[in-house]
Amino acid sequence: MSSSLKFYYWGHPIVRNCFNFGDMVTPLLMQYYVSENNIVIADSANDADVFSTGSIIHHIPQNRFAIIIGSGLIKDEKIHIPSAIVYAVRGKLTKERLGISDDIALGDPALLLPLIYKSPNLNRTKKPIGIVPHYIHYTSPLLDNFRHDERYKVINVRAETKYVVDEICSCSAIISSSLHGLIVADAYGIPNRHLEFENHPLMGGHFKFDDYYSSIGRRGLAAQSITPLEIHNNLEFDCEYFTNIPEVQKKLDSAFKKFVVDIPNLIKTKELLHVQKLNYNSEIGKLQESDFCKYEELHHRVKVCEIHAQEKISELNARLQSLIEQQ
Repeated sequence: MSSSLKFYYWGHPIVRNCFNFGDMVTPLLMQYYVSENNIVIADSANDADVFSTGSIIHHIPQNRFAIIIGSGLIKDEKIHIPSAIVYAVRGKLTKERLGISDDIALGDPALLLPLIYKSPNLNRTKKPIGIVPHYIHYTSPLLDNFRHDERYKVINVRAETKYVVDEICSCSAIISSSLHGLIVADAYGIPNRHLEFENHPLMGGHFKFDDYYSSIGRRGLAAQSITPLEIHNNLEFDCEYFTNIPEVQKKLDSAFKKFVVDIPNLIKTKELLHVQKLNYNSEIGKLQESDFCKYEELHHRVKVCEIHAQEKISELNARLQSLIEQQ
């Protein structure tokens, strides 16, 4: 087996039709923190070791060796992953649902984007209000009035990650039904509100939003959502929680750096578990082979008994027939 860790993100080229800029933060982070020699992208969650940005914890196979660094749950459910090594999760709700009691970093890894990429659009003077719909909301007719209004900019989250970041940073404020639209705005200090399409809810409802909010102390007005019909109103933005974000970024940065330092030992652990699994499968195979032999022997005995029984039945039938004829 190769001496490397395989990274998983939802939006891998093999499922390109699911491309979403928030999930594509994972390869950007790995290029920044991890040596290229240790970067291998997994084709699927079943073949992956490292799970980072996105609501992807439910993709982790139960008995798979897994490293979690910033992932979250997509809905309110308890999940037990006994073999997981956890450096960070998105928020308090995910931590509780996983049954984690250790003091680990909380926050979405996309908050680290300013360390990786300095957008030139932050210095623009004239800025529209950005609307960042989740990709399932992008074609909603409720947004048609904003597409041709120069005061607004509707941003497509299926574009390349740095381009989407630049588009968000070119705005004075962000209104987003995409969680990572809000997270990127928070990361770069742009006021934002959660946009909710009441007739077209996201999987898991508010769970992943509340999970993220819990990591940065985002509550009150800042945690309230608005509808498309309310965008034209004089919106209020509460940015007091922005003061909490640098500390969250610092802890996430430390978690990624610790993960990088641990990579050699993590690879050894992965290889050891692989050998143990091979030995286990070998032993199981031997037991199954032994059980099969026992089954074959038992099956042969049953067949012999059936033959003897049939012979006895035939003998009794012959005697019965003889008695009938004698009468």
